[in-house]
Amino acid sequence: IRPCISCQNCIASLFAIGSIQCSVNPNTAQEFSYELNRATNPKKVIVVGAGVAGMECARTAKLRGHDVEIYEAGPVMGGHLNEAGSHPFKTGIARLNLWYQNELKRLNVPVHLNCPVDANFLKNSGADTVILAVGSYHFVPKFVEGWDHKKAVVCYDVLMDKRSVGDRVVVVGGGLTGSELAYDLARYQGKQVTIVEALDDILSSGPAVPQPVVMMLRDLLAYYKVDIKTGHKIVGVNDEGAVIEGKDGVRMTLPADDVVFCIGLKPNESMREELMYSGIEVFEVGDGKAVGNIRTAVSEAFEIARKL
Repeated sequence: IRPCISCQNCIASLFAIGSIQCSVNPNTAQEFSYELNRATNPKKVIVVGAGVAGMECARTAKLRGHDVEIYEAGPVMGGHLNEAGSHPFKTGIARLNLWYQNELKRLNVPVHLNCPVDANFLKNSGADTVILAVGSYHFVPKFVEGWDHKKAVVCYDVLMDKRSVGDRVVVVGGGLTGSELAYDLARYQGKQVTIVEALDDILSSGPAVPQPVVMMLRDLLAYYKVDIKTGHKIVGVNDEGAVIEGKDGVRMTLPADDVVFCIGLKPNESMREELMYSGIEVFEVGDGKAVGNIRTAVSEAFEIARKL
């Protein structure tokens, strides 16, 4: 019995008719409503972006018989699966990335890497449908004094081994990305790590994190002596390290060799408005539409592609 795809939270039940129904919507027979059928009117589909949402859209659309191509601005496929799967303890995500790439290869879906496209290209491509899966990016907020200091680094560069860090590291942001990076640095690299989180608790912002993951990650951070300063925001980066400010307005400097920003993602710029009234069917999916997680990206992508 596999879980309901639509809500992801159902307790699947096997009924007399042999179908699986959702506990949230018992009238929905998931085995039938989510079956992939061949498209009666095959379309030429261009997917912009080869992250997990783009790859799932392309895979599902191809399985339904559409003519599909992917255009990716960067040199690799996978999007944020690459940095998420870079941790020694998250090899499953790296394998998921490889699975998608192998599936697209098996299905003979052309993937054009290092090929950024614009609205004019898409308008002249002959595509019936364009799916914008343009993704998101990590950032360092420019309102932080010293945001461009040599000690300030975005988490992507650390996760992808584009930048090494010193022995004392301040991780700004206690969401899932920041907490996992802090654990990685402390456990596998022996760094002295401090998490700075503006909210009252870590792992409390962004898409919901499964409770078992939250419990284990908290225990691991404590075991490897990661210092956690909640209720503090970053206000500066200087030669000494990170300048933080508590809710009472009191500032302090945390000595650090590097300050790694893991404060979230911003959607990349979309071409949706430029493609309006062009006669092309346009969809947006994944982080480019609204920053989410792997589950939300795959679910939305599957839903769009199965209805083309």
